[in-house]
Amino acid sequence: MIQYRRGQVTVDSAALAAATQLNEDGFIADNTVELASADAYFAALQYADENGQGHVAITGVSISGTQVAVFGTITSPTIFMRIFGIGQVRMHVAATSELKYGITEEGQ
Repeated sequence: MIQYRRGQVTVDSAALAAATQLNEDGFIADNTVELASADAYFAALQYADENGQGHVAITGVSISGTQVAVFGTITSPTIFMRIFGIGQVRMHVAATSELKYGITEEGQ
């Protein structure tokens, strides 16, 4: 459970880091709010690399408009399952996040 939680927190945070990458040129030109795809992709990978403690492997980053999804795997050694010949288990983790910019509700 500890390894799974570590992996989930890493991809959650990587998705949040990616969702901060506003395409500033589009926003300045015509007030369009969308992600800068390349910047978001590299922000997710960099965050996961720096904070995953070498345990989380990012297997994919999907970016569309204002939404980003980060997918990863974490491999955890086993203790008791070694009796049955299972030395490690691989778990899949995923997280999504969305870019929000400025006032999103009337009256704010």
